[in-house]
Amino acid sequence: MPGSKTGSCWLTCSRRAIRARLAVLGWSQQFSAWLGQYTDNPWLLVAGFALVFGGVYLIIDLPLSYYSGYVLPHRFNLSTETFLPG
Repeated sequence: MPGSKTGSCWLTCSRRAIRARLAVLGWSQQFSAWLGQYTDNPWLLVAGFALVFGGVYLIIDLPLSYYSGYVLPHRFNLSTETFLPG
């Protein structure tokens, strides 16, 4: 099954690219400055970062997780599960 290895590599690379974009584009400095207007507590800054960037990552990664966890196994008949139990 050569297609499954290629798909897995593609998904891993795209997830790494998403993480790199979040780190490199400078959004963290802008967000830190914006959040710093509301609180001086460093622990609240950490919580704010976790909520925002974790949420963005979740939204971006959700379709990739669905594809790698449901679509690919069903394409190669590796799973007998259905999307919604019925």
